[in-house]
Amino acid sequence: MPAAIPPPGRRPLIFLYGGKPRYAPGMTIWCDSAIVLDACIQALADLDADVVVGAGNQELPSPLPANFMPLDHAPGQVLARRADAMVHHGGHGSTLTALAAGTPALIIPTYSERESNARRAAALGAATYLVPETEDGDAQHEPGLAMVPTMGGAGRQLDPTLVTGAVATLLFLPPKGKYFNPIELSFGTIKTHIRNSYAYSPAASARRPRTEGELRCALQTAMEKMDAATYNGYFKERADGRGFEKAFPEVWETIVT
Repeated sequence: MPAAIPPPGRRPLIFLYGGKPRYAPGMTIWCDSAIVLDACIQALADLDADVVVGAGNQELPSPLPANFMPLDHAPGQVLARRADAMVHHGGHGSTLTALAAGTPALIIPTYSERESNARRAAALGAATYLVPETEDGDAQHEPGLAMVPTMGGAGRQLDPTLVTGAVATLLFLPPKGKYFNPIELSFGTIKTHIRNSYAYSPAASARRPRTEGELRCALQTAMEKMDAATYNGYFKERADGRGFEKAFPEVWETIVT
């Protein structure tokens, strides 16, 4: 692990790998990935998180936000396992790195093959994705595997607020991550109540599965056992050491009061 990487527990760590910003100097073509870094600079500059940028000896904008940390040589697997979320361009290597590490990812695909990777990762519940648009407002391309043509100098754009929201969701409510999120904890408790209630049900006495009506009653009883203090505790547990208070101050106020 590079010495510059902060230790776990301080605040969330995002591993950003945008691929090659420009494949042809002075031109914008279909495979460029500059939009990934550009959107993230706008979206993550004020987020209470550390952003490690895998630069790959590429020229980066200067200056970068204070919470951005560029690395010419980034150990991908090590950083992906250390990171709380990964943002990348949807290449095969990046996609497999995030999957192998079990780290939730935001994928910003820059052409159709990468969008296919993004859709497949999202279908597994391991990622979410945002497809950029061209500057004239048209979609980058139709969903599917049709190749994107050379864009003739037309750049791409992506609303940075969408990126901010997607990354915040990955950090605090990941699709599949290293930590349980409040929703998973709540559902887990409800399911435990429902399972435990079987032992005292007529269905158990008759040694049969519960009917739909009996399950609905069991669910209602389980829900009544869940109070505000329980839910708040799950949000606090998820928030400990992860910047939840700063990222979502309005939600935090409802938890602590």
